[in-house]
Amino acid sequence: MAASGTSLMAMRAILSGQVCVPFSDFSDFAPRVATVLALVCWLGFSCFTRVFRVSSTFPGKTVPTHAGCVRRKLKQTRQFQTVTKLRTHRRNMHVMTSTSSIDRSFLHGHSKGGVWDKAGAPTGEDAWRSADLGGGVYALEVDGGNPGGTIAMLVGKDGSVLIDNGLQKASAVTVAATEQLAGGPVDFLISTHLHADHVGCNANYAAAGTTIISHQETRRLLVVDDTFDKAGLPVLTFSDRATFHLNGVTMDLIPYANAHTSSDTIVHFVEANVIHASDLFFNKIYPFIDLENGGSLDGFVAAQRQIIELADDQTIIIAGHGPIGNKNEMRSAVELLLAIKTALEPLIEKGMSMEEVLRENPLSAFEQYAWFHIPTERMTKIAFCLLTEK
Repeated sequence: MAASGTSLMAMRAILSGQVCVPFSDFSDFAPRVATVLALVCWLGFSCFTRVFRVSSTFPGKTVPTHAGCVRRKLKQTRQFQTVTKLRTHRRNMHVMTSTSSIDRSFLHGHSKGGVWDKAGAPTGEDAWRSADLGGGVYALEVDGGNPGGTIAMLVGKDGSVLIDNGLQKASAVTVAATEQLAGGPVDFLISTHLHADHVGCNANYAAAGTTIISHQETRRLLVVDDTFDKAGLPVLTFSDRATFHLNGVTMDLIPYANAHTSSDTIVHFVEANVIHASDLFFNKIYPFIDLENGGSLDGFVAAQRQIIELADDQTIIIAGHGPIGNKNEMRSAVELLLAIKTALEPLIEKGMSMEEVLRENPLSAFEQYAWFHIPTERMTKIAFCLLTEK
């Protein structure tokens, strides 16, 4: 480094005319000049590389070439990124606090039917009415009171298959209605998911000798459910799709994960062109998505879209709640849920708490879909949690 410094001073003296060097002396001086020029080139290349790297980091921006300016620019960018992360974190913490510090019972299903809107509570004694859908397939719809969700049955000379049942409080009525259709005790029972309004009578059917079947995840959830009578646990389970062949009818059992719950099964009666969608279809009413048992809004919509693809224009689709429907009505159910999502997302993006969103009443335009189990306020709360806690 000392030799290079001396050579640089000598060059400055020669160029300024202060020192005159004979031509013959350049043979000794040239290597030193070459060393200095190489050092200068290396320094220039190094500076260019630093500026190029910064330009790549900020494409389309004018980047100063001075090293101090570059350092300041990098520092400012890091500070901006840090502030942005802090703001996002604070907003998320605000949302989490707003949902974790309140009564979360609105997220729960209830073993006795969950009447949230007393003004719209069902009246009369628990009762069912049957509808013949053809091909030996029947639907049992609520005809009074609140006995549970809609039931499906396959009946024929080879035996009977029941899809879901109802609430325990209505077990006597439910067992009587299904045995009347079957002409005796039911042979098989398929439980589509864990909720009490669909499995509340399982133990009654097990006691009568019915073989109970479910997806393995549904059984796991029932095992850990303290409110469920373990005498009604499924004794046969499946991990993927399963198929029944009975009474000349093919029944495809198709499971969906993380939709209404973490485990939901639909039953496709192929020859009859009937799909029992259970609680993956709430027809003309607000849907319930069980966040605390693995349900998700996006998964619910994805499952419904797959059911729509499975159906044709003549397919009968039995809803878990609401009237028996079809492909177009399921499309409308998807559109409703997406509209709810669209209504809430801008308010959530602003960092509003659940209480602030409720004051805005963003679902006021959908009031016609409210029912005794899910009034508009409860739907707003459920959707808020689905969108902020996913």
